[in-house]
Amino acid sequence: MIYLCIFGFVSVYLFYFLGSDRFRIKTIVCQTSNQKPCHESVQAELNKHRHAYIFWTHFNEPTAKILKSYPAYESLMIKKKYPDAITVFAQENAVMLQIQCEQSIKDINTRGFVSDSAQVRPELAQITATPEVCDVLPENELLDKEVFESLKSLLDHISLTPAILSPPIWQDRHTYVLQLENNRKAMINPDNLDQQFQKIEVILESHVNQEVWTEIDLRFDKPVLR
Repeated sequence: MIYLCIFGFVSVYLFYFLGSDRFRIKTIVCQTSNQKPCHESVQAELNKHRHAYIFWTHFNEPTAKILKSYPAYESLMIKKKYPDAITVFAQENAVMLQIQCEQSIKDINTRGFVSDSAQVRPELAQITATPEVCDVLPENELLDKEVFESLKSLLDHISLTPAILSPPIWQDRHTYVLQLENNRKAMINPDNLDQQFQKIEVILESHVNQEVWTEIDLRFDKPVLR
């Protein structure tokens, strides 16, 4: 009987002790892998759990919600610092290419998420975009899926085509411009890139390459030389 009383007393004590205001979450600090504060929307989602009891609070559901709604991050590592603090480490998805606009630089990560960049990173693939394109690029959002897949395909083809000398120009939604050898350029559209790059290789290896032309337009059924 005495053991039951002791057990009951300890249980009640622990219940009130662990549930006291001392163990309510007061601070939640979120940082990215490069030691920058997390995006404000992510911090706002985490802050919903301030004042909750640290022992009874689990972050599986909010973590899944954040990663789904904010694709800049690949994972979140959450640590409880008793009695009343939470630290969050956000691992960012890798950046696969940069879009260079006149007045800004955009990073695009492996999920197609667009964000501002402070500087050009030469180790990354580069694409120069016209104001027409830059004005409609999303901000802290995902690119349209078809557009993103087209950009990835473009970069894959360029890596296998030595005749392309500099980063492509994204002229508009329907046109990429490629700089070729001998001050020539090719204009292609995002559709059927396999076929268009095959045509570029055939033309550059054929007698047509000996003719006088500065531009080849592959956006039509038949190539147009100018």
